[in-house]
Amino acid sequence: MSIPEIEFLFEPDQFGEQELGDIAPSRRIDKNLITDVMIKKCRLIVSVVAVEYGAVSSTPAALFVLRFVFQPFGARFDSAILTCCFEEDATVTALAPDFIEGEHSETTIRNKLNGSLSIGYSVAQVNIGVDRERERSQKHKMRIQGTGVDTDLVRWTMEENPEQKSGLPEKFTGAIVVKAEGEIKVTLNVYATISKDWAMRKIVCAHEQVLHFDGRTKIGSKPDGLQIEGSLFLSASE
Repeated sequence: MSIPEIEFLFEPDQFGEQELGDIAPSRRIDKNLITDVMIKKCRLIVSVVAVEYGAVSSTPAALFVLRFVFQPFGARFDSAILTCCFEEDATVTALAPDFIEGEHSETTIRNKLNGSLSIGYSVAQVNIGVDRERERSQKHKMRIQGTGVDTDLVRWTMEENPEQKSGLPEKFTGAIVVKAEGEIKVTLNVYATISKDWAMRKIVCAHEQVLHFDGRTKIGSKPDGLQIEGSLFLSASE
């Protein structure tokens, strides 16, 4: 069984733009500099890298590995919220990354974004910089934060380095372990902001995407750099 790449198309988030209200004079909605046509040419490509079935303790579970690729047009993605909502009584037990902070040009960050992740092992927080400089530079870093353990909704919130205005990383890999038995349905959605010079626009995917998995068939292979503690997920193929 194979899952094709999923192409998200975008449209202006009219409701989101109306809600912005007061924003800094240095950043404002400009529909002439970032047109609706430009928004509709932006893309987010989602690939299902791997799906494996197994167990968490004695409870049936599944591992999902997804890769997100941002394709802006005429502007840059400066923030995004990626959501994965599971149905059929599925519960998220672990996810990665849960926190990344730093410069995405750094080797450590690039590896994390490409799937060198750890679930369940005690590892240092991925944070590029010296401790004594952390407070001073904290607001000037690219950030990715993942939440959703013990719920049915995974949310990755991504923000660019606001000082460098270098945009979001082109590629991002996420892994999710869910307790679930039988067929699994997950709905993917994304909200984002794109920027150019002083201008910004709120955008949303034109249609959310729903994926169905049969609960039996393995898909692809998880990245070599993905490490999962056995107590959090044991693949049926291991």
